[in-house]
Amino acid sequence: MRARSRRGSWFAIASLLALAAVAGGCQSLDLDRSALQGQINGPRVAPGTAAQAAGAAAEGHAGSGQDLAPASDQSGDLSAPAAARLGPARQLVYTARFEVATSNVDEALGRFTRAAQSAGGYLESREDSHVVCRIPADRFEAFVATIPSLGSVVRQTIRNDDVTRKYHDLKLHIETAECSRRRVLGLLERAEKIEDIIKLEEELQRLTATIEGLQGVLRDLSEQIAYSRVEVFFSPRTPESRLGRPAAQCPFAWINQVGAEQVTAGFGPVEMSDNASPSLASALLPGGLSVGPLEGFLVVKRDRAELKAITPEASKLWVREFAVPRRAKLEFWSHALRNDLVEHRGYSLAGENRVWDLKGNEGVELVCDVAVEGQPHRYLVAVYALDGGFLRPGNIVRTVEFTAPVATFEKYAAVVRASCGGNRF
Repeated sequence: MRARSRRGSWFAIASLLALAAVAGGCQSLDLDRSALQGQINGPRVAPGTAAQAAGAAAEGHAGSGQDLAPASDQSGDLSAPAAARLGPARQLVYTARFEVATSNVDEALGRFTRAAQSAGGYLESREDSHVVCRIPADRFEAFVATIPSLGSVVRQTIRNDDVTRKYHDLKLHIETAECSRRRVLGLLERAEKIEDIIKLEEELQRLTATIEGLQGVLRDLSEQIAYSRVEVFFSPRTPESRLGRPAAQCPFAWINQVGAEQVTAGFGPVEMSDNASPSLASALLPGGLSVGPLEGFLVVKRDRAELKAITPEASKLWVREFAVPRRAKLEFWSHALRNDLVEHRGYSLAGENRVWDLKGNEGVELVCDVAVEGQPHRYLVAVYALDGGFLRPGNIVRTVEFTAPVATFEKYAAVVRASCGGNRF
């Protein structure tokens, strides 16, 4: 009996020493328990809070992240010893926040979500005109480069956060906690006293909860690394001016002078010009406008660089040539014009075609729907990029514009295309 009692005492002492060793092995976890709890709870942010954090980042550039262009990487470098410990791979979280003004919010929202899905991403949340998508990190730069096609980018913030140290610290804490958990399990298998078993089970539960919490944080962080966050706030166009144009102006001067509103307002009271019937010699000179018969129109002005004509219903035709300081291809000018009309003025594009004028010059024809003085109109504009020739050296952009109420547009559109350019092959 005495030997058995002595063996029991020794085992109790050994158990207490082992428990002390476990407590010593978990010292780093105990010391950092409050910090680890913050890591467990910190990244789990409610959607509203995430939006507020993104707004704060856009306004004050707060936080540890850095602003960067999509194609650049300005993340801070770790010291050489630290980089060696953490490994060569940098763990980066990319986020982008845009405010986009567009003429059709619902359409832009649909295009944005479809583009995200096509890129291998998914819709995270949508609330009214605020949408958040996740995009694979390796496609982040290419995807954000397409955002301007959705409308006018009013404000943007593109950031990266280097989470390499946090990522590896989480893995290290998990490994340490799992090691301690295995040691506690081993002691629990050999424990005999009830009080020792209770203490070991409490420590086991605490370590298990810590491990599960840290693993959840690591999963969230890994998801943020793998899928970048792109957040867009869509809004309608800014209030328009008296002629229907928003305050922001196109950087190309000639584009600011075209449009259904400018055609309607540009005629003023119709008065016959002395140049309404040009001389035969002027018509035969190279480089001037080549315009055929305009059946149903009254020509009120005509010279080598401009033609104005009007129908009995007051639908108006305006053909003009503009000198441009730099030569650009037709595709450039037609894209710039289409972008200005649709994205900045709110025109609805109804059609686009390749056309040729009477001299065989290639052009692009756009047909748009737009409200003029509150009434639905259809607007046709054809643009040509020309060389002025030896008599008019320089680069020329010619436009053919015709606007009419929707009900009478087709009645005269064929005449405009046949006489002023717009023959389709």
